[in-house]
Amino acid sequence: MQVTTLGGRKARYRRGGYPTREAAVAARRALLDAPAGQAAAGAWTLARWLRYWLTLAEPNLRPSTVHGYRDHIDRYLISSLGRITLADLTARRLQVSFDVLARQRTTKGTPIAASTVDRIRATLRSALNAAVREGLIAANPLAQVRVARPVRPHPVIWTDERVAAWRRDGIRPPVAVWTLRQLISLADDG
Repeated sequence: MQVTTLGGRKARYRRGGYPTREAAVAARRALLDAPAGQAAAGAWTLARWLRYWLTLAEPNLRPSTVHGYRDHIDRYLISSLGRITLADLTARRLQVSFDVLARQRTTKGTPIAASTVDRIRATLRSALNAAVREGLIAANPLAQVRVARPVRPHPVIWTDERVAAWRRDGIRPPVAVWTLRQLISLADDG
């Protein structure tokens, strides 16, 4: 494909593939000569598998689950791991990718929550378990990957001291529970 650049020169852009025809033929021969399972795993990139897997799984899932899976796949997994073939997917490569993901920041500048990283890992684990069932890979390499455990906030009761501190500082506990007396006073106000 020829494209004109700003300097008026013609430039040729490559879109993947092999540098020579001989290299492409050699890669094809190696793929066809490999055992069937290995050949199939080498033909599937993770991006291609994730999209295919989601179309298979979608009829059996709730719409909110499909939405979450699609978000994880499009936003995180394909951008970091999509070009890797299933045959080349290793626990080490996945661990590095999840370590990098855990250090990323949201659009607000805060680190991605450990619970989000854990849910992304669960999405990929489900997809790779399906690849194992299909015989594309022998085992799920994600089984050896460790991510930070999500910490659930513990609920605290809205005591008079906590309410005063919240009004003074504007900082409230992540999960606060109203007392029965507070609920009754809300009902009387309404």
